[in-house]
Amino acid sequence: QEFQKLFRVRWEDALSKGLVYNAADGATKLGVKPLEVSTKWEKLKRGVDMVKFGGGFYVGKIDDIYLINGFYTRMRAKFTAPGTCIKYLEVEWNPEALPWETFRAQVIGATNPVEAAGDSIRNTIFQQWDNLGLKAEPDTGDNGVHASASPFEGLVEKANWLDVKMAEDPFGARLTGAGISQETISFWAGDPPVDFEGKKQSLFDLLEDLDVNPCLEKAIKIASGVKNSAFVFIKPHAVTQKVEELVRQKLEAHKISVVQSGQIDAGVIDKNKLIDKHYGAIASRAVLQKPKELVVQESAKQEFQKLFRVRWEDALSKGLVYNATDGA
Repeated sequence: QEFQKLFRVRWEDALSKGLVYNAADGATKLGVKPLEVSTKWEKLKRGVDMVKFGGGFYVGKIDDIYLINGFYTRMRAKFTAPGTCIKYLEVEWNPEALPWETFRAQVIGATNPVEAAGDSIRNTIFQQWDNLGLKAEPDTGDNGVHASASPFEGLVEKANWLDVKMAEDPFGARLTGAGISQETISFWAGDPPVDFEGKKQSLFDLLEDLDVNPCLEKAIKIASGVKNSAFVFIKPHAVTQKVEELVRQKLEAHKISVVQSGQIDAGVIDKNKLIDKHYGAIASRAVLQKPKELVVQESAKQEFQKLFRVRWEDALSKGLVYNATDGA
């Protein structure tokens, strides 16, 4: 509905007319290189020619097609450029003392560092970026740090970045102990659409901001006393000693313990496709998935139609929607 309202075309029509592309296919359709797709994407504005369908799921209109996650190619390049790295911290804390939602909103801060809580890590880096040794002012994409959105995403991210065996992780052990197979957990790791409360929804969205017990209750209908455990990393643009010290101080101030920390260089990130796995759903929509394969909610379709004055289904059927790669 949101897609249709914005672009004045139904999502189904855009798909059926071949107007929706993932980033990879969209690059080809537009006749440009993948990174050029990101350049075009950066000119889009949410609510004008771009709509958010869900966590990590955006559709923007570029020329006469609708592109999925056209920003991804440039985001990936920042993690794989020679000489760059991330600094990671595996952390844990008592959920009774600090709810996960508060951890993300107050400790880490909102995605847009300008709008983040005043004493949060992201806003502090934004306010002090020059003194902290950053080359440019942080923005929504380069916002200093990443942190897991839920205990389940923390499990998935630790498995990806640190090669942690899911069944050996405290939260993962509860999942497998409750009879959830490793195959199912691995499938869930890709943030698939799942049937819940009568409609298909993002698994990650359903578990977002939940503490470990509510997360377990929702995922496997049981309670647990496992501590919250997340994966936090400092993004390449913000890797300086001062930022690392700042992040540690902020975490410790909220009684969040650092279990382990380290560095992962760009070569390893690129070779093992860690950033692609991390941004699995975003990367898939940008490079692998075809627009017709995407699950788009009615509200998003209406917004698409309102913005672009064409139904999502029509855009698809006309071959106007590409992923970021094909769009290039």
